[in-house]
Amino acid sequence: NRWVEGVPAISQVDTAIDFNWAEGLVTADSSDYASAQFDGYLQVPVAANYTFYITVDDGANLWIDDELVLSQATAGQYETRPILLTGARLYHLQVMYYERTGFARMRLEWASDQGLVRQVIGKDSWYHSRSLLGLFPQTVLVFDKPGEGWC
Repeated sequence: NRWVEGVPAISQVDTAIDFNWAEGLVTADSSDYASAQFDGYLQVPVAANYTFYITVDDGANLWIDDELVLSQATAGQYETRPILLTGARLYHLQVMYYERTGFARMRLEWASDQGLVRQVIGKDSWYHSRSLLGLFPQTVLVFDKPGEGWC
């Protein structure tokens, strides 16, 4: 469902947040009114000011260490303010995505002021948990049952 609650229709681990479902199925039986939650830990290659970019259709929220840094309820391309991150620790990153009707798209990219050109965040920067370093991170939860709550 678009509220990201209840029992997920799918639970999987992916190596990047880069999905273009177009008008196809987001879940096994739903192309509309679906949502996804991405949750993992991010390690940056060097200390720098990082800008995060979301390309989304229809909406998404992005949190870094439980701070909401981007929230958009309409389709488009959006960016955060530059955020200083160091390579000395892991950052908890969460994305909540929702799809109403029509085209479905979710992409998360980053760039830095220390030479990292805008690109999809790759598998070498993601971790599944703080204790399992090196194993790619995020569990993707996709919901397609009606519900209430987040939108």
